[in-house]
Amino acid sequence: MKELPINLEQPLWLLLFVILVALTISAFLYYRNSRHDFSNGYKILFFILRFLSVFVLGVLLLNPYLIEKTKHLEKPMIVIALDESESMLLHHDSLAFTQEISKTIHHISSKLSNHFNVDFVGFHQDIVWDKKIVFAGKRTDIGQMLSYVEDKYYMLNLSAVVLLSDGNYNQGQNPSFILQNSPVEIYPVVYGDTSAKQELFIDALYFNKVIKQGGSFPLEVVVQANGLKNKKLKVTVDYDQITINSKTINISNNEYNSVVNFQLEPKGKGLQKYVVRLLTEDQQGKQMEVERAFYVQIVKTGNKVLLLGRAPHPDLGAMASSLRKISSYQIDVKTLQDYPFEISDYQLIILHSLPVADRRSIQLFEQKGFDKKALWFVISPQTDFSLLSKQNIPWRISSPQGGFEYAQAKANPDFSVFKMPKYWLNTMEDFPPLYVPFSSYESMSYSQVMFWQNIKGYETQKPLQFFWHKGSVKYTLLAGEGLWKWRLNDYKKNSNFNNFDAYIQRTAKYLLTGIYEDRFGIHFDNIYNETDKIEWQAEVYNPNFELISDADIDLELRDEQNHIYQYVFLPNKDHYSVSLGHLKPGLYSFEGKAITKDTILYKKGEFVVDSWSVEKNEQKANVELLSNLAAQAQGKTYYPSQLDELIEDLINRPDFKERASYVQNLIHLIDTKILVFILLLLLSAEWVFRKREGYF
Repeated sequence: MKELPINLEQPLWLLLFVILVALTISAFLYYRNSRHDFSNGYKILFFILRFLSVFVLGVLLLNPYLIEKTKHLEKPMIVIALDESESMLLHHDSLAFTQEISKTIHHISSKLSNHFNVDFVGFHQDIVWDKKIVFAGKRTDIGQMLSYVEDKYYMLNLSAVVLLSDGNYNQGQNPSFILQNSPVEIYPVVYGDTSAKQELFIDALYFNKVIKQGGSFPLEVVVQANGLKNKKLKVTVDYDQITINSKTINISNNEYNSVVNFQLEPKGKGLQKYVVRLLTEDQQGKQMEVERAFYVQIVKTGNKVLLLGRAPHPDLGAMASSLRKISSYQIDVKTLQDYPFEISDYQLIILHSLPVADRRSIQLFEQKGFDKKALWFVISPQTDFSLLSKQNIPWRISSPQGGFEYAQAKANPDFSVFKMPKYWLNTMEDFPPLYVPFSSYESMSYSQVMFWQNIKGYETQKPLQFFWHKGSVKYTLLAGEGLWKWRLNDYKKNSNFNNFDAYIQRTAKYLLTGIYEDRFGIHFDNIYNETDKIEWQAEVYNPNFELISDADIDLELRDEQNHIYQYVFLPNKDHYSVSLGHLKPGLYSFEGKAITKDTILYKKGEFVVDSWSVEKNEQKANVELLSNLAAQAQGKTYYPSQLDELIEDLINRPDFKERASYVQNLIHLIDTKILVFILLLLLSAEWVFRKREGYF
């Protein structure tokens, strides 16, 4: 501990004032005051004692303090990160392997604890908070784990991450991207089978989840085969245990990957199950067979959305990517160069940079039935504002006299046209600014503003996005371009597009709803994966179609074995929510019941939880990925038999050193009672000597 000079909370010049006051009082008492006849020696003594007493009292009023610096030596940090996904167990007995991993982690921790601070992190598709090791993850996200470690141990003396994994990541960002700007070293310990094997699996299936009756739909089967060169592979598609299509291909090499395309006719209606099978023989003539089921929703009609731009623009791609995640939507992206085309089949048209002073644009807006379409206008520098003003928009937007400028979204907390996710106010205000016209805005009729323009920190009364309707037809206008930046920013911060998707999808869903016909609605998807945490929302309306929050909503879920599960929707302002959690694979039906003051409302439906696990596809450890991560992060790759070598290498690293840090503490002398004690001592001494001389 090292003491620094005394500091004062008040200005230092006041100390001179204290000295002058102390001198004046002391001199007045023992030199100017002649009532007591002290000897010169006692006068000097009493003068000094009184001066020091008044001086100490004055210093206390200035609140002096000391700065204490405490030195701390912080050991370097080692994080042991364990991949707890299913693929880690593919070639092991689960109980024995779990025990082995537990002993391994304990062994590494105990050997390193004298030299390092050691912490443990479990992960699969999520970060695992439970210290109990359970290899139950359906997916693996190494990138998320690295980001988590970097955030959690930020500003700490983090030296290395020991990664226990088979390297088969199948979710999230490529971990190599995460490491590009990270100083942390990675030391992978490779688990899983590293030998060359004969493998056959379905790497992926690509298909439309919602199919219109009477048409056909494409299916892409991504096949991977290892060690099966020169073998014939038969790929079949079965429906209701009957093969409806098949193809035979030749496996041309030992690391074979190919896409097999099918064009299928939809069967039945509602949710329908199809099965893809791969059949071949291994090099010893033994039959090999792999199958995977998938589900499609067969509908009579579906919502068709047209994204139409004056020219190609990244905003169109960003919006289309979000809308294509809604299984019941058919999304088309076109530009004016594709015109003429028929718009009668579209229920919603997103107009980017339109209208413009172009013959095709004018013909489009004059096309029969165009005024019956839900529209989403997106303004850009190419938009013709004189033509835009003819669209009966509730805000008069002048032609930009000063060009365009950048404005961030300032969310309207009173926006109630539709429900947005929790925290959307703060989330979307952090998105990058959009490129908006430097225009004046005048409200001409009623509209609901979702975002105001925030320009260089100044909250304006200019709308960035607003909604209005004409009868049952709904419209919105976004007064700026640059939505593609919102999508990238969402992924950069959250490693997903959930916030951007919610904004695009919920806006489109609102525009596609006409006059309310159903007072009770439940929002759900037809197809989920078993890795999904399923959460639903519901709305209930009164007879005037106003949202209410005092209904009681029960949900009854029934699986294929006729087991019944009961849930209750909980109110949350103007909507209701329920979490179904992770459900087992299979077909489920449900019935929701909403009890209101005037009636009982019902809603029925069905959905599927898909059982396909990508973890079980890759049978071999991805040694190449782990080795690349180690090389990129200045680490080294090890195998379970080399644990002692790993421990020795970490201990002997000369640059993994303790780091000194200093903590400053303020010590107020008035709190320590030191100056108070000195003051009492001085006054007591003066009193004793005066009493000795016969004066009190």
